[in-house]
Amino acid sequence: MNVKRLSELGLVPHWVSPRHRVDSAVILVEGHRARALGVLEGYRLVGLVTRLELATASKDAYVETVMSPARFVAEATWSVRKLAGYMSENGLDLVPVVEGDRFLGIVSATDLLEELGRSYDPLTGLAWSDELRQWGVESLKAGTELTVIFCDLDEFGEYNKRYGHVIGDRVLVQVAAFLQSYVDPARDLLVRYGGDEFVFATLRPRPEAVQLAEEFQSGLLLHDVPTESGSLMSVGIAGGRRTVERENVHFMATLDNLINTASRESTLKKREKAQAARPSSQLEGEAQTPGATPAPIPTAKAPMAVVEVHADDTQVHGLTTVILSRGDALISGVQSRSGRSAVESIALATAKALDRAFPAFGSW
Repeated sequence: MNVKRLSELGLVPHWVSPRHRVDSAVILVEGHRARALGVLEGYRLVGLVTRLELATASKDAYVETVMSPARFVAEATWSVRKLAGYMSENGLDLVPVVEGDRFLGIVSATDLLEELGRSYDPLTGLAWSDELRQWGVESLKAGTELTVIFCDLDEFGEYNKRYGHVIGDRVLVQVAAFLQSYVDPARDLLVRYGGDEFVFATLRPRPEAVQLAEEFQSGLLLHDVPTESGSLMSVGIAGGRRTVERENVHFMATLDNLINTASRESTLKKREKAQAARPSSQLEGEAQTPGATPAPIPTAKAPMAVVEVHADDTQVHGLTTVILSRGDALISGVQSRSGRSAVESIALATAKALDRAFPAFGSW
């Protein structure tokens, strides 16, 4: 699902003529359960009349005597987020939407809150991956080069188990604020991609993006985020290398490839750090102790099994988690619903888990 334009909200143009009487307008308001009606002169919007204005007016009065002029009007091409900012800055509760000279309907602040709740993470205030897809595709279509920085928190699942989800949520909020401090709105976008995953997409030159990725890891170590290890985040980076114009490109597929490549790189780095953290004496001891049972070595032939599948279907952006076992190892994949069906989100979460189980075999 892409971030919606106002034209996609399914607005209904409830309206009345300025020369209609108030009692007729009241019937329309009650019948449509509307908070306000557009007032049209022919096809042209000239004002609004609210339920309150009608309730306090004489039933024999004409609408033109009680209506308010349409001083603030939104264009159908505006994004929901743009209108939300516009209404907040101007203290507006109701705004009519037009497409050219055609009246489309009226948007309320309540409508926008509900819509934004579906597109933005209420915990961190960041957009979900749907906005990344729209922004990324638009950037690629414009011919600009895009770099994706995939940020995956280290051992966050274990952290949640030890300290609880309340403390875990605080960490996510802090990490989001830390990453947000690097965002230049003119060329960057930060989204919460999954449970403990963030994506920082940028139009900056590749060398600058690489420097950013390094700062994300080193800077977060200095940030006031509790940790029991010396590392908090594994970062993968993809894109920013193109030197020729794209031809006959499927832009969404190109963006998905960048995201998947950056995700695989972050997973490999996380695994390398975990292996490096194992004491060398432990590895040597396992090999030298007489009669000791060698630690299992995961291979592509190790049996796979599904341990757990959880799909949160209580909200549009609930998280779907799939946990697989491979030999003695457990591998998880997390996918935001983002308006997808439960079956599709389970398939994508499973693909992520398989990606992590078999990184050498490429994307599934």
